Amino acid sequence: MAWIWTALALIAIVFLFNMMKNKHKRLPPGPRGIPILGNMHMLGSLPHRALQALSKKYGPIMYMRLGFVPAIVVSSPQAAEQFLKTHDLVFANRPPHECSRHMLYDGKGISFSGYGPYWRSMRKLCTLELLTSRKINSFKPMRREEVGLLIKSFEEAARAGAAVDVSAKVALLSADMSCRMVFGKKYMDKDLDERGFKAVIQEAMQLAATPNIGDYIPCLLGLDLQGLTRRIKATGKVFDDFFEKIIDEHIHKPKEEGQTKDLVDVMLDLMGSEETEYNIQRANIKAISLDMMAASMDTSATMIEGIAFYIETSSAMDWSWIALSLIALAYVVRALLNISKNKHKRLPPGPRGIPILGNLHMLGELPHQDLLRLAKKYGPIMYMRFALVPTIVVSSPQAAEQFLKTNDLVFAGRPPHEGSRIVSYDRKGISFTDYGPYWRNMRKLCTLGLLSNLRISSFQPLRREELDLLIKSLKEAALARTAVDLSAKISSLSADMSCRMIFGKKYMDKDIDERGFKAVIQEGMQLAGAPNIGDYIPFVAPLDLQGLARRMKAISKVFDAFFEKIIDDHIHEPKEEGQPKDLIDVMLGYMGSKENEFQIERSNIKALVLDMLAGSMDTSATAIEKTGGKMSEAEENCDRAFHMVKCTPEECTRLCAAYYPGGSHCRSKITCCCQGKEKTTK
Repeated sequence: MAWIWTALALIAIVFLFNMMKNKHKRLPPGPRGIPILGNMHMLGSLPHRALQALSKKYGPIMYMRLGFVPAIVVSSPQAAEQFLKTHDLVFANRPPHECSRHMLYDGKGISFSGYGPYWRSMRKLCTLELLTSRKINSFKPMRREEVGLLIKSFEEAARAGAAVDVSAKVALLSADMSCRMVFGKKYMDKDLDERGFKAVIQEAMQLAATPNIGDYIPCLLGLDLQGLTRRIKATGKVFDDFFEKIIDEHIHKPKEEGQTKDLVDVMLDLMGSEETEYNIQRANIKAISLDMMAASMDTSATMIEGIAFYIETSSAMDWSWIALSLIALAYVVRALLNISKNKHKRLPPGPRGIPILGNLHMLGELPHQDLLRLAKKYGPIMYMRFALVPTIVVSSPQAAEQFLKTNDLVFAGRPPHEGSRIVSYDRKGISFTDYGPYWRNMRKLCTLGLLSNLRISSFQPLRREELDLLIKSLKEAALARTAVDLSAKISSLSADMSCRMIFGKKYMDKDIDERGFKAVIQEGMQLAGAPNIGDYIPFVAPLDLQGLARRMKAISKVFDAFFEKIIDDHIHEPKEEGQPKDLIDVMLGYMGSKENEFQIERSNIKALVLDMLAGSMDTSATAIEKTGGKMSEAEENCDRAFHMVKCTPEECTRLCAAYYPGGSHCRSKITCCCQGKEKTTK
């Protein structure tokens, strides 16, 4: 009994001493506490609601005392900004507690270490060795491999009709990825504890977050009234044994020269070294490893499980509301960011948009007419927002000159979109890549390999030969009085010329697809030019609401198979010395070479060839078809059409001989531009 009274007296003395110490301090308003407990009795089972109720009475910045621990409670965004941004260094520390002492090696990690030189040094070490963009990208094949193994296990279970514990599978995936990144190899669940990684990590996180009465009333710490200290020590021992095993493996089996080092290797190199400001010991390595493992495993697995839970329990209507809520939330965040970002920007005038859609709803079936109508109201340079994509609309020659000529380099890039990613090999060609060193290098390659004056002139016999074949086929059809699909003939001519110039030989329509070159090229151009809602609202892109991504992937597969066949033909049947090289030969000569600033691979060759093929076939064939259509609409006879042709006397004779055997019907005057006079052919 005497011991109890002595303990109470000591507690009362400590309480009075704290009251006297804070008497002359200017503290924020707050509720009056009671001896020993302070304001802890006011929190109840829902502390956040109790604190909200108290803040309505005492204000957004409130002083409370939780046991013997003074605490400042902040309950407004403005006040939070003062603490977390304006004066963040003053409040950057975390108060020490029992869990950080026993489980986290007396706060030697990053999570619970005090802000200062040691924390900055440890953070720098982790950032440089594990969290840089280059390091994260280097782990991409590993992550892809682990996800592939997970999908494979799901497929096997589905074929066998067996139930799958998705939660356990996701936790195992997260553990495998984390171990390979931090420790350099995978570890089984049993290597840590019989309960497995997921259970042990979750227990550790729960123990770290559970309020411990001993942290608020230090006099009761030794009693361990809640049993938390005992559990913390047990979990800490599990981690300690596991990390000791890993460190011993790294010491006894060091990496050979040239092998990639993991985080433990790097920290072991620093152990006992004088390179760092602080002496790195085993406890530091274990504390940092625990921080990295817990952060990478628990958060990722919990997020994926939460998504899986909603997939399992939500109905279709619930999912609609969830999707709309996420889109609305993303829009609000994006809008707030844009407001702060554009607050000091001088933007052109333009119509006010609506949430999510922006100004998309203002464009009808004839967008060019809608934009003209808006330009009359807002001016020749107009700012609009197509969903989440800011856009400048130019509607006068003078303004267009400023954008396309005076400041052309600023606006030379093309915005990325789904079509360029899928069809154009992630924008590795010329048409959709950004203006910069890569674009200039690829353009130079095409110019030297295919589009120089010397190169174009060398193709003149080829073009003459193909044109003669077309005229001959038309002549034969005329003599036989059979109908001719002129559009198909012109497309075939364009395809043959393009293939011979780019690939070195002709390919039949069936070589690319049963639909033929023209249909496939036109579908590719149509898909690339079709507005895709996913390009303007990225959050709905995975849903493929218009079905465009599916069609793009199908057409891309056709092109890819065709180009792979052509490249293989060129590799297995190389040109002999002295034979003229086509574009594929030129680019294959650069593949694997160090002559270029950028590495040329198969995907670069295929993207560039697709650009050249589409540019040479679609535009030429379309122009000739349109010209032929206009000529066929004319009421005058063929003599009238011949009068518009400018050519040499020899070509005049050849054309008349082709169309009018014997020359009896050719009575028009044909202008011979080379001599500057007229020649009558009869």
